[in-house]
Amino acid sequence: MLKAVKQADPTAARTALQAGASPQLRDGQGRTVLMLAARNGAREVVELLLAAGAPRSDRDPAGWTAAAHAEARGHGELVDILR
Repeated sequence: MLKAVKQADPTAARTALQAGASPQLRDGQGRTVLMLAARNGAREVVELLLAAGAPRSDRDPAGWTAAAHAEARGHGELVDILR
């Protein structure tokens, strides 16, 4: 799942979710897969994760939400989806 999200690959992300991967998975830095998808501007992956139940309100250790990550990287189109 982490690889699929980091590569912004919606097909691989969908396959991982169908195989039972958690939409709440976190990386070694405490960021959720939704945060990583938001950082990468991967709209389709963001939508898949939200549909699978990824919480919008989760925060990383620095206190950032997925919306904050998207905004910081200039992905304004995702901010509205994530708030």
